[in-house]
Amino acid sequence: MSEGINLAAIEPGMPVYGPGGEPIGPVEAIESSGIRVLNRSVPTAAITRIADDGVHLQLAYAALEAATPMASGVESNANALTEATADTSEVMATNNRITVPVAEERLAVGTRQVQVGEVVIDKRVVEEQVMVPVTVRREEIEVIRRAPGEPREEIDDPSIVEIIRIPLRGEEPVITTQPVITSEVVVSRAAHAEEQWITRTVRSTDVSVEKHLGEAYARSRPAFEEHFAHRRHVPEEHDGVRSQSRTFGDAEPNYWAGFRAGHDKRYVGRTFDEVEPELRFPDEPAQSDPGMLDQIRDEVREGFARARTMGAR
Repeated sequence: MSEGINLAAIEPGMPVYGPGGEPIGPVEAIESSGIRVLNRSVPTAAITRIADDGVHLQLAYAALEAATPMASGVESNANALTEATADTSEVMATNNRITVPVAEERLAVGTRQVQVGEVVIDKRVVEEQVMVPVTVRREEIEVIRRAPGEPREEIDDPSIVEIIRIPLRGEEPVITTQPVITSEVVVSRAAHAEEQWITRTVRSTDVSVEKHLGEAYARSRPAFEEHFAHRRHVPEEHDGVRSQSRTFGDAEPNYWAGFRAGHDKRYVGRTFDEVEPELRFPDEPAQSDPGMLDQIRDEVREGFARARTMGAR
């Protein structure tokens, strides 16, 4: 069945459908052995046909999602999808449960010794003049003169003629210094504990599960086709540029993008006008055509509104 598949007829952005017509997603890239959808390599053997509305596969959304992503190896992924093509129902039955690890970062707070400051203590020698009173003693001589004939205590010996020198003694101050502790300065170093609040950004894994989203879109697809049919899609001319006629297959990626955004929990409680600046329209090349931008926006808005209506039920 895949012998007549021409990969050259497939372009990036074309919608991809499963065996029941449920949308899987747009074509992300064209490879030598097939196409890439949902970051999975789909071999040519898994492609049923290429139609105006998009590419149709033998694989269901669940079987494709259960395959190994491209980051784990392109070759092994292609082999897994090729085997899944042989019996899609069996793959779906054995892959009903997919374990997705959810991780988050947690703060591990500790302490380390760092220098927060220093205290410098200088001890210097300061000189000053001090006046201290001191008592000193000295000898003094008293001279007594006597008249002749006055008695005297010493022996009168006229034969002794002598000059007597009497030394006089006295005290003089002797200055010495000695260290004396007059006071002391006590410097204490103590550890004080204080509570501080630290701020750090942590990351966690946010898993967005689109379980049964493809089935929900399949139920809404007729309404989107009706919405598309009631609008005018004939070629129009804007500023000398003539727009091309479009089919529902051209517009379906826009409905699908709006439908997924309407189910995205990041946009809960927000209107389409608030969300629109954050959305990336799948039909970006067409935005260069002035007549297409309003049509694309209206298709995305319709998908967004219908998803919100289904979620409110």
